[in-house]
Amino acid sequence: MKKTLIIIIVSIFVLSAGCSLGRMPPADESLPVQAYSPAEAVSRAFDALKQADAPTFNALIQYQTTKTGLVVSEAERYFGSSLDDEGREYILAVFEKLDYAILSETIEETGAVVRAEITNRDLSDLDILRYPDADNPYTAAIRDCDATLTSTVDIAAVPTDAGWRIVIDDALTQALWGNKKGVLDALRDLFKR
Repeated sequence: MKKTLIIIIVSIFVLSAGCSLGRMPPADESLPVQAYSPAEAVSRAFDALKQADAPTFNALIQYQTTKTGLVVSEAERYFGSSLDDEGREYILAVFEKLDYAILSETIEETGAVVRAEITNRDLSDLDILRYPDADNPYTAAIRDCDATLTSTVDIAAVPTDAGWRIVIDDALTQALWGNKKGVLDALRDLFKR
C-alpha cells in the first residue's frame, strides 16, 4: 500500500513538473525552410521583419538552447509567435525603412556566412520624451526618425535538420535595430506580455 502510494505521489510530482516547464512555443516547423540557401534564409527573415511576420522570422532563426538538469530552455525570441496590435505597430515602425542587399554567400560544411548591407532607421538619438501626448510615444518617435544607417554585416548561418538557420549576434542586432540596442530591450519587454 505504501509503495503504491509513493509511486502515485512521485508520478503526480513528475507529471506536474513536466507540465510547468514553461517552454517557448516551437517555431512553425511547417514552413518549408529546408530548401532555402543561407542567403535566401536571410532574405526571407528580413522580409518577415518588414511585414511583422513573427512565425516566419522565428522559423529562420537559430535560437540557443540551454540544458540545466532535465530542463531544456530556448533563448528569448526577438518577438513571440503572435503579436497584438501594439506590438505589430512597433515592429512595422522599426522595420518599415529596412532595406538590404545580399553581397555574398560562403557555404562550408559546418556553416555559412552571408555578407549583407543593411540600411535601416538610425535610432541612436531616439527621443520618446518629445511625444508625451502620442498614443504610443515609441512608435511616434521611431516613425519621426528620418536618418538612416547603413552597415555591412557578416551573418552566420548554421545547417539544421529543418534547413539553414540564422545566428543573431550583436553586429546584426545593431544593424537591424538602427544602432539602438535599447529599443530592442524595450520591445523585448513589450513582447513578453
